[in-house]
This record gives sequence, C-alpha cells and structure tokens, in this order.
Amino acid sequence: MQDDDLEGIIESYGWKGMDGLYRPAFGRGSIADIPGALMESQGIYHEKRSPHLLQHVSEASDHTVFILVDGLGHSTIQYALNNCSAANLKGFIEESSYVPATSIFPSTTSTATVTLHTGMDPEEHGIIGYIQYLKDIGSVCNMISLSPLGMRNRSLVDSSSIFSHIYRHGTIHEKIAAEGIDSFLYMPYGIRNSGLTRITGNGAIMRPYHSTSHMFTALKNDILSTGRRSFHFCYISTVDTISHKIGPYSQETAEDIDSIFYFIKHALGENLAGSGTSVTISADHGHTVVNQDRVDDLSRDRTLRRMLVSPATGDERAPFLRIMEKHESDFLDHMGKRYPGHIAVSTRQLMDQGFFGRRSSSSLDPDLFSNYTIIPSQDSGIIDTSLSSLDPDWSNIDMIGMHGGFSREEMIVPIITRKF
Repeated sequence: MQDDDLEGIIESYGWKGMDGLYRPAFGRGSIADIPGALMESQGIYHEKRSPHLLQHVSEASDHTVFILVDGLGHSTIQYALNNCSAANLKGFIEESSYVPATSIFPSTTSTATVTLHTGMDPEEHGIIGYIQYLKDIGSVCNMISLSPLGMRNRSLVDSSSIFSHIYRHGTIHEKIAAEGIDSFLYMPYGIRNSGLTRITGNGAIMRPYHSTSHMFTALKNDILSTGRRSFHFCYISTVDTISHKIGPYSQETAEDIDSIFYFIKHALGENLAGSGTSVTISADHGHTVVNQDRVDDLSRDRTLRRMLVSPATGDERAPFLRIMEKHESDFLDHMGKRYPGHIAVSTRQLMDQGFFGRRSSSSLDPDLFSNYTIIPSQDSGIIDTSLSSLDPDWSNIDMIGMHGGFSREEMIVPIITRKF
C-alpha cells in the first residue's frame, strides 16, 4: 500500500470539527475489529464481523499468531523507518500487508487488552483507563492489577462480581479452544498472574517468558510441535516501557522495535516456511510526547476538588471526572476559565456518539464510566497527585511518552500481516 493510500485511510478516521484528533473506527478499521478477524482465520464465527480492511488478517491459516506490541504506534514506526536504520522492520514491512487502524478510547493498555482478548467494545466490558473509580468497591483501583490503589495484594478478581459480565461473555481463547483448537498466551513472567491477565487469559495455555528471545523460541516450538491447528497470542511490553521513560521518538525505542522484527524474521520466518502460519502484529495504542510544563495537577485546585466525588482517574491524556450533580454548571464554567484549551465533555454524550463502542445494548451501569471526560489540549495533560496518598509508588509525572487520548500519535496504530 502506497503512502498516499495510508494517509487517505488515516484521514478517514478524523474527528470532524476537532482538528488533529481521531475517533475510534469501530467496524471500519479499529483494533476492536481484530478479535473477529483472528477468529475468522481459524474458521470460527464471530458476531462482530471484521471489515474488508482486515481481510489479510481474517484469511484462513493453520496457525494464527497475533503479536501485540504495547505502544507500537504508526508514528513511532514511521520515526524508526525515517530516522534509524531499522533494517529488520523495513524488510518485514516491505514483504507484508500494512494497514493503519485506530485504537479504542481511551487509547490505553487496560482498556485495549480486554477488548483484544474478548472482542468486547469498551462500553461492553467497562474497563476504562489505567486508574478507575469502582463505585461497587468504593475505591479507586489499578486496572492492571485489578486491585484498590496501593493494595496490590487485594485482588478483586475472586472477591467481586464486578467483572462477572466479562466472564459470562468469555474470551476468544475460550471460544477457540471450544472448537478443539489449541490457544496459547505468551506473557512476561512478571505479569503472568496479574488481575488483568487472569481475566483475559481464560481458556488459554499460558506460556510465561523471561525475555523476547525466550518468547519467540517458545512460540516457534509450540507451532512446530502441534499436530493440529493453533492460535497464539503474544504480548510484548518493552516498546511501551521505553517510550514512557526515554521517549517514543528515540534511537532506543527504534532499536527495540527493530529487534522484535529481527526475532520474527529469524525465529519464525526461517523455521516456519510452508507451515501455513499467519503472523499479525499490532498495538494497543501509540504515544505522544507531553510537555510537562503544560501538565495541570488537579489536586492543587481547591475549588474543583470540592466538586469532585472522587479523585480524577483514567490516564494523563484521558482523565475522567465524577462531579457532584449540584456542581455541574459551576464545573463547566470553572474548567473554561481556569483550564483554557482543555475540553470537558459529557461521558454519556461520547457514549451516545459511539466513542466507547458500537452502541450495543450494554447493561452496564453508565455510572461506571464517570460523568465527564476531559480532552486535554495537544502536548498537555491532567493529573491528580492526590492519588499518591493512596499509593506512594504511583506517579506518572516523569513520563515522556504518554497515551490515552485522541491525537494521531496515540490513536493510529499499524496492523501488519504476513504469511509463512
């Protein structure tokens, strides 16, 4: 696909009236469409049929591999190709199908991970953001560990019915396994038992790994040793980690991306030729660079704090606020005066306009989503450092690359597919 074609697809995702912002393209070219396409590649019906744009992903294969590279945005790939050697990345893309797609909203790992493992849109599964206030628990919670903030050992997975709707829906691993197809999940050893992994990994054969090379070796061996069709979901976190700490547009990030494609080429391409294996690489989100001088800390705003039901949650680029009903008009006036450039919008309005999904008949309590969403201005963000009183280790002040919002850098991700 030519650069002009890629740009045309990307521009079709644009948010009309909001220059430089992009909205999720559910059903047209979103990562929420990937689960259906992956299941179709194994001959399994999925209620949300994949769009034509993802036809290369949905084509039949004996072994389907999906590699989720956390933080691998389209813009980060373009930087690596244009400013670094990235020979392995360049060579792989030249021999593959490459299409740009949108993330979901918020464009963040916890939300996207549940969508990719279940096929549920965010409005269906209700996990929105890295930090979320759960009214039924009465606490602000970390949505990776799925525990109250500052209490990582208190898992909500076993003791709460708040995730029962996700269990009832089931994962793509469960649905694939039900068809007699082995479904494998490759996760970094340190998060193999996290709350989020326990929810999203149901039905999968777990393969915890210690390094990227370890993961690719296990993946290769599993494909070669199975005597029947198989599905493999691989999660790699390093690009996101480096992007946060060093920056998404850096030599270090580019080198890490290139090393991943080196392993795909040598561990898979050189060993699986003719095996009927299809490999798709995509991401949960990209990264934008935030100017820390333009990050507003809501904990310092006493007027606003008096209006809040709970601290601001979500991500720096996608804050969610719970405002007392009696203060809503005052809140909007206050936001306009004190935080010009940031946009406060009703979360219900975003839901009704399809920003959280395909407007399904979700039975979730809308209060799970907060009542206001803040859209920060470009290269800025919003935090609430009062959360550090709940978890002294919590901090995103020193982050360089950030995500969660609607910018091109955060929202546009690659879908790269190749058959061996």
